[in-house]
Amino acid sequence: MSFQLNPTAPQISYRQYLRERYGPETVQNFKKLEVLSTKYAQSANSLTFLHKCREQNLIPRGLRLKTTIQSEKANRIIRRAEESLVREQIQFHRRNKVMLNTNINTVNNIIWNTVNEVDFNRINNCVDNSYNRPYITIKRSQTNKFKSLVREKQEKELNQINNNQSFINRTVINLSSKMLNTSQKLILSKGLNFALTPKDVPTLDIITSIEETCQKLSEDVSNEFRIRSKMILEKPLKIKSNISKEEMLALKELKNDKDIKILPADKGNATVIMNTGDYNSKISNLITEVSFDVVSLFTNVPVDKTLSIVRNKLENDNNLKDRTKLNVSAFMELLTLCIKTTYFQLENDFYQQDFGMAMGSSLSPIMSNIFMEHFEETYVKSYINKPKIWWRYVDDVFSIWPHRQDNLTDFLNFLNNIEPTIKFTLELEENNKLPFLDVMISKNTEINSNFQTNVYRKKTNTNRYLNFNSNHHLSIKKGVIKSLYDRAKLVSSNVNFFNQEKDHIKNILKENAYPINLVDKAFLQIENPSHNNNQQRQNPVANMTIPYIPGISEKLKKLGNNFNIRTAFKTNNTLRSILTHTKPINKEQNEKNCIYQIPCQCGKHYIGETSRPLDVRIKEHKNYVRNYQVDRSNLAQHVWDNHHQINWKEASIIQKEQNFGKRKLKESACIQLNGDNCFSGETLSLNRTWLPLLKKDKSACVISPIQVTGLTQIISDVCLKG
Repeated sequence: MSFQLNPTAPQISYRQYLRERYGPETVQNFKKLEVLSTKYAQSANSLTFLHKCREQNLIPRGLRLKTTIQSEKANRIIRRAEESLVREQIQFHRRNKVMLNTNINTVNNIIWNTVNEVDFNRINNCVDNSYNRPYITIKRSQTNKFKSLVREKQEKELNQINNNQSFINRTVINLSSKMLNTSQKLILSKGLNFALTPKDVPTLDIITSIEETCQKLSEDVSNEFRIRSKMILEKPLKIKSNISKEEMLALKELKNDKDIKILPADKGNATVIMNTGDYNSKISNLITEVSFDVVSLFTNVPVDKTLSIVRNKLENDNNLKDRTKLNVSAFMELLTLCIKTTYFQLENDFYQQDFGMAMGSSLSPIMSNIFMEHFEETYVKSYINKPKIWWRYVDDVFSIWPHRQDNLTDFLNFLNNIEPTIKFTLELEENNKLPFLDVMISKNTEINSNFQTNVYRKKTNTNRYLNFNSNHHLSIKKGVIKSLYDRAKLVSSNVNFFNQEKDHIKNILKENAYPINLVDKAFLQIENPSHNNNQQRQNPVANMTIPYIPGISEKLKKLGNNFNIRTAFKTNNTLRSILTHTKPINKEQNEKNCIYQIPCQCGKHYIGETSRPLDVRIKEHKNYVRNYQVDRSNLAQHVWDNHHQINWKEASIIQKEQNFGKRKLKESACIQLNGDNCFSGETLSLNRTWLPLLKKDKSACVISPIQVTGLTQIISDVCLKG
């Protein structure tokens, strides 16, 4: 049935028809419905536009504010105010949409009760057209506005790159054949220690840290601390990304590019990009040719001779028995084991280092220092023409030579002919200046025999420090400022050098995105420490380490202070962990320190934890099943009680955790969350107060039941066919 006008009658408009048949009030409601629909189209488009702007950290031109005050603090105040206006407009359009929708439904109901079904449908078709036409027009306009804002932002970033081109060139060294785009250069220039804000709150990690702390408190105190912590975590929080969408895409492209290797430079804190083939070739050459830097101390220390020196010192130590119950032979056996069993893996091959101390070993600097002390006592101090000063720090020596120049050459040759692998290089003063470590030592020509010192930076120095936008707590960033200030204060021998270094610190921190007013404020706080900072703090009743999440971690730290709990923050999601992959990737079942699941044919799972490789633990479970050791494993008990088959090959890792206590708590959380879907027992139970909160956690370890396959399915098929 459709509405048709009488062809023989005079042509009248549809509105006139409605007026004549239903009265003027119906026409007014029709017009009102069209107006409301048009407004709804405008509000819906505006809301979409504002949401996209907020996601991209863009401020619409109509919401931008201006100020005559030119300072970074004023700019931050303006920016916060503009972001508040964006949020307010989003709330306004949300409320407006709800109100318009209510009014549309009200008018619709009035028309429905007034006109017949045919006219009602036609009115709605007309209203739909009234909605669609402006919706499409407004959407096109808003899309163009958004694209214009994005272009403006990209141009601003490009100008930022051009202004910071020197910094980027120093910090990003591209040795590969890959051409880096603007966003890739920007993300890499932030440094490999730059931490990204997580997409979601790692609720399970925070809860296990809190529970581990509660175990050290009395029952009443732990219950109160747990409840108040839960209240903090229950409040919804949207985490804002600390990199742009373009930088995020660039990061994913770099991560997925298998043709390049991204790694830190040996010196200078630069980021190096190499072709994967070139990297593998260089590593292979180092291994096959055993090519070491001849002046590198650690890798050239004679191990056997150093062990002999250590043994001799221990045998002549009359107080050794007061410090350890181990005899010299046992101590040396353990020390030799630690030093000589050093290996590394390249691809699928393992290599043993057969000479020198291993780089990165905690014993290397100690053993190297022991050898160098013996070297100095035996040879340097016994030489005929001794240096007036011989100050050594690890492998760098500052010396004053009071004899002739040719005697100095003889002394260098003497030192280099003692041990085949220990070689010294010589750097003489130039223009009355000589660098030593991070200090430039210069002679004061005005005052005879007096030295001046100021901060020295090597040519490889990039002046890159922790980027201010990194997901680290503000105290860490203030620590960067303080360490640079303290070094300037300690090294600078006069006020002029100190002031010059302070200005230099401001410039390099500005390159690392630090607000200048924050740096100035930090300087003032260091120079004028408050009395509160000097107050002696009582010993904490417990220590707690939690992931740093802006807006949550600070509140938990403040709460911990009320209970005399010392809180520390950790950050894991760094660019290094995302981009730098030089170590061989283990197969999942070779991974250690994990919570794992093993599925059964019945659809349920066994959940457990292990500190050893997962495949080793799985072999143990297989042995328990094979030998009917049901008292050793709930998995074996389940198999023998129900005559089920285990899908061993589908075992997988749910969570990874190094800490034993937290790993046990995470295992308990996984078991509780999966309820009847698993057949495991808890050895350390997580307080069930957390269960509702964990069920909302997107990263929580909930396992979907597997489809029943194998024997059960075959039996079902046979029954159906029968």
